[in-house]
Amino acid sequence: KLNLRHLISFFLLFSFISSFRKLHKFILSKIEEIFNENKVPIIVGGTGLYLSVLMNGISPIPDVSAEIREKVRQMSQKEVLDRLKKGKVPRDIQRQKRALEILLETGKPIDYFQNLPKKKVIEADFKTIVLLPKREKLYACIENRLIQMLKKNIVEEVQNLLNSSATGGVMKAIGVKEITDFIAKKCD
Repeated sequence: KLNLRHLISFFLLFSFISSFRKLHKFILSKIEEIFNENKVPIIVGGTGLYLSVLMNGISPIPDVSAEIREKVRQMSQKEVLDRLKKGKVPRDIQRQKRALEILLETGKPIDYFQNLPKKKVIEADFKTIVLLPKREKLYACIENRLIQMLKKNIVEEVQNLLNSSATGGVMKAIGVKEITDFIAKKCD
């Protein structure tokens, strides 16, 4: 018997989780809960980053104080780039701000921590299954999924997301930008 209760409708919950580390801890707690029930967790989807961290571990990047995080969040991209003189500079503003937070907290650039050995977060044997449907079938499924999402008020869901304090990864979810543009009447 399949139990689909874990992480269903996770999209909305994700909008309230402020960092990858918190999201990761939440997912690990769900995996542990499933193991404790003597069941095998099946992890479906996700990005390469999330799956890689689960299977290979995570860089030991330290936590940042709330004061530093708030200070950096108030900075413009130019201010952030002016302060990021050590180490490699990430390409997008969210990662640039994270790099500056780490630099201000530790005095070391973020790539210092990224180059340290990864910390294993779960001891498990992973089996990877990759599904590669034919392109035509995939496109038909995507189109059908979009129609279903529109029928289920995805536009309203994105509007609620825009009205909330959601930031970060959830705002980069597939379709959010396009639906945001639709709401703003930038496209049909």
